[in-house]
Amino acid sequence: MQLDSFDYHLPNNMIAVRPANPRSSSRMLKITPDHVGDFHILDLPDFMSKGDIIVCNNTKVIPSFITGICNRTTTSFKVEVLLANPLSQSCWTALAYPGHKLKSGDRINFPNGIVGNVYKHADTHELSIDFIHDDGTKINVIEYMYTSGTMPIPPYIRKHRLSDEQDTHDYQSIFANKEGAIAAPTASLHFDESLLQKLKNCGVIFSTVTLHVGQGTFMPIRTNNIHDFTMHKEWGELPASTVTSINEAKQRGNRILAVGTTVLRVLETAFQKYGSLNPWQGTTDLFIYPGYKINNTDMLLTNFHAPKSTPFILACAIMGTDTMKSAYYHAINNKYRFLSYGDATLLIP
Repeated sequence: MQLDSFDYHLPNNMIAVRPANPRSSSRMLKITPDHVGDFHILDLPDFMSKGDIIVCNNTKVIPSFITGICNRTTTSFKVEVLLANPLSQSCWTALAYPGHKLKSGDRINFPNGIVGNVYKHADTHELSIDFIHDDGTKINVIEYMYTSGTMPIPPYIRKHRLSDEQDTHDYQSIFANKEGAIAAPTASLHFDESLLQKLKNCGVIFSTVTLHVGQGTFMPIRTNNIHDFTMHKEWGELPASTVTSINEAKQRGNRILAVGTTVLRVLETAFQKYGSLNPWQGTTDLFIYPGYKINNTDMLLTNFHAPKSTPFILACAIMGTDTMKSAYYHAINNKYRFLSYGDATLLIP
């Protein structure tokens, strides 16, 4: 299955650099196999019934984007670092720009007297950075992020502007309470108190899972055949209370709405492991593409995703590639807002 099959033309002016204000004023494109409909996210309760379950990702984005200066004997250059996964309290794997210029043994001077010692893994070329005070003592990286880091807004937004104080609120969902993500579960960004209240008034039940969004969700596919691609592992948890809520809803004949591709991947990972929905905790690199049968989700609320990205391919697995491309071109023609700060899609297969 070729990656080019999941390409489409996304004009730059369709990419949102700020979210809708208020959040619940976002537009929503309802997509079924034979129809698309133009709505707003505040219309979501109209498609839900009493006793339906909405499953959200409660991960919390940490301010994991930090800028420093790499000093060498004859040169120095600016380095932008996105901290990805903790290896210890003081050492994290990282994505860096320009990462190709960094090598093992480099030292990056970060704000407030902190030094990062760089290690570049010879086999994978991945970076690890060990953070120390200038006197050589180790630091707690998460604590340091909250004093010196900024929200890790996506690179395509950073091309237009720097992260600012507004992103501290905008790039965090209303459900966030378990820190660990380096990117927001963006479908959740559409929810505010107004929408929550409307949904609760119609008898919808909310449940949560955790998936700490990491490299796996947004790293580009670099293979021509998608079957040759392996996603990075991300940590997740499906609690027993959510399993109970979903199983009881199914017995009642109610439906399950997953808010975001991260939620769907957690539910499917647990199902794949046990053959039925059971509590689960661990890491997942589940890559869902056409031909995969979805087991636990009746509807998916998600954003408009980038061409040839893993979330767009997941959406194609649910609805069919031709249906998704047609819907996306409808959205482009009708000036929907795309990607992380953009509008929503409601997929009902």
